[in-house]
Formats: sequence, C-alpha cells, structure tokens
Amino acid sequence: MQRNKTGYVATALLLAALTGCGYTTTSLIYKNAKTIYVDNFVNRIRVSQEVTDRRMYIAYKSGMELDITREIINRFVMDGNLNIVTKQNADLELDGILIDFKKEALRFDSADNVVEFRVKVIVDLQLVDRKDGKVILAKKGFTGESTYKVGSSLSTNEDQAVQSAIQDLAARVVDVVIEGW
Repeated sequence: MQRNKTGYVATALLLAALTGCGYTTTSLIYKNAKTIYVDNFVNRIRVSQEVTDRRMYIAYKSGMELDITREIINRFVMDGNLNIVTKQNADLELDGILIDFKKEALRFDSADNVVEFRVKVIVDLQLVDRKDGKVILAKKGFTGESTYKVGSSLSTNEDQAVQSAIQDLAARVVDVVIEGW
C-alpha cells in the first residue's frame, strides 16, 4: 500500500515538473509578437473641471503624458520580452490617453490637517496588432498610484510621488501587455 502511494506522489511530481510553473519569456497576449511601438500618450485631462465634495483637488502636471510614455518604454526595455521599434517595424502598437490625474487627501491629523495624500495617474490603453489592425487589448481607467506624507520627518514631495505613480503605472502597463492581467 505504501508503495502505491509513493508511485502516485512520484507521478504527480513528475507531471507538475513537466507542466512548469507558468513562467514565460514571451507575451501571453500575443504569442507571435516580438516587437512593440509605444505611441506618445495624448493628454486629455479636463483642467477646467469644477472642484466638488468628491473631488477636492484638480491637479495637472505639465508634460506628464511624455513622462508616462518614456517610463513605459523604459519598462519594456527592462522587461526584455518585447523589443521597442519604430511604428513601421512593430508587431504591436500601444496607444494611450492620459485621462486624469487625481490628488486625494488620504489621512488627517487631530486638527483636520491633511498629513498624507494619494496621487493617481489614470489612462486609457489600447494594444493593436499592426498586421491586421485588430484591437488585442483595451483598458479604460487604468491607474498607477502613490502616496506621500506632508509635515513630518518622513515627508516626500508631490513631484516624487507623481514620479512614483508613473513608475507604478508603467509596471502595470507592461504586466498587462506581457501577462494579460
């Protein structure tokens, strides 16, 4: 009886080893893709939007769409699964629109002063197969975020938090393109 259990365990381990852990060095979204073109993100933030109870701060950083494009390209280069190329030579094209930048009060002190903010960079994405023009992936409201504290020895500034949110967004974009989630 013990021998049969050992055989079952050995068979199960062998099958697990043969199927692998799921790690891949290619895009799961589009297996034949080896190259990608990242188009410049377009800024469509509505800076004239009114302040409301639900949205206390209307924020905008000049040139943020260029920083997003640059950071996503750098992230693809670091990842190495898809090579960055010109539009004419690309298997895939990533298009994006910067739709919002939010600054939200996150924590308050006993005197109701804001001591921590959250910044969010929100984009709409579209991944297109350049061979047939088919949209492979479309994501609305895709977000990168970061927090920063004010008025303490652990304070960081808003610009650092925005850069951190852009880096978070870029990591998420590359993950969704490469891994499909």
